[in-house]
Formats: sequence, structure tokens, C-alpha cells
Amino acid sequence: MVPHPKVGDKEHYRRMAQKHGYNTQPLMQLSVRFVDCVIGDAAVEVDWFTHASGDLALLHFKNYKSIGYNGTAVFPADTSGLKQGKYLCRLGFPFPEFTNFEYDSANDAIRWTDTGRQVTPRFPIEGMVTRHLLDPSGATVGFEMSTPGLKGQSGGPAFDIQGKVWGVQFATNHLDLDFDVNQQVVREGTKKIVSDSAFLHVGGCVHVDVMKAFMRKHNVVFTEQ
Repeated sequence: MVPHPKVGDKEHYRRMAQKHGYNTQPLMQLSVRFVDCVIGDAAVEVDWFTHASGDLALLHFKNYKSIGYNGTAVFPADTSGLKQGKYLCRLGFPFPEFTNFEYDSANDAIRWTDTGRQVTPRFPIEGMVTRHLLDPSGATVGFEMSTPGLKGQSGGPAFDIQGKVWGVQFATNHLDLDFDVNQQVVREGTKKIVSDSAFLHVGGCVHVDVMKAFMRKHNVVFTEQ
């Protein structure tokens, strides 16, 4: 039995951390499953290519048996129409409902299972293009939308009414509206002070031109209209 360490016994914690391989960095485990991408077995391999400056990556699946989706993305051939005021829809999975996982106590790990709910609903959110996003050289690399990208929508497409993809959601920013209030109100006959600081939550998307250039660089075939 290991005696409970005294308060301030840093050496004990140091020895225990060293024994179990812990360090000062946050500890987390990520278990990834690519849903509806390819169908195969344990022999499936994945290569990935990250963009040099943008929040973008390409995945290349190898040794799979068949694809798990119908149809491919369509991108606009002429991107000059991506201007302020254009309405787009973003799609992602901000409210997950899948339950096909469990904790493996023997291996101190998360593992996927064949039971439970294996799907989760897609959730759309609309927004207007508000501003373009520039890199330090002044080149357009993305665009901002009037509504936030919800957690779980990053990596999801921003597309128009025809289904053409104009970008990919990657961030949410919070713009201070300078509408701080401390106001007395009446709630159910009782006076109370309400304090509020208002922010406008806006979404950031990678520009379609950046996406197309990245795919061409890696010889990825895609459809334009």
C-alpha cells in the first residue's frame, strides 16, 4: 500500500507521474471513426495531407473494399459571386446522439462497439456572408458568416441553394457589441437587476478557392459547375 502523500510532497507526485508516464500536459484520448466514407476492414489505411497555413486537410483512404457514400461534392467554377450578402447553409453534427462506444477498463481506453446508436442527426444553420478573411499578405483565404458555426460543425460544408460548396466551417469568433447593460426589471412582481454583455457570434469558413487550389496541388479530381 502506498501511503497518502503529505501536502506539498512534490517528489512523491513526480515519482508517480514518471512511473505512469504522465506529464504536465492535459491528458485526453481521441478515438476516431470515419462514418460513411469507405467500407473495409482493419487493413484500411489513411494518409493525410495538411494545408501549409489554412485549417484544412485531405484524407486518402487505401486498401478499402468499396466507398460508403453516393455522389460527390460540387464546387462553383466561378467564385466571384462569393460576396457580402450571399446566403449559405452550413451542415454538421453539433448535437451528437451516437452511443456505440464504451470504456474498456482493462486497457484504460475507449473502444467502439457494434451496439447502441451508430448514427447522429445532421444539423443545418443558415448565415449571410459578412466579410472576407485575409492572410498577412492581403490574400483572401476565407470568409465570415453572420451566424456562428456550432461546436461539431467544424469541417462541415457551407453550400448554396443549388448544393454547390463555397467553403468549409473552421472557427467561431465573438465580436463585442459594446451593449453592456445593468438594468432593473420586474420578474413575477419582483424587482431585480439584470446584467448582460452582448456579443455577436460569427462563423469563419475556408474559402473555396483555397480548397480547390489545395486539391489541385495533390491531384484530387473534383467537380465544378
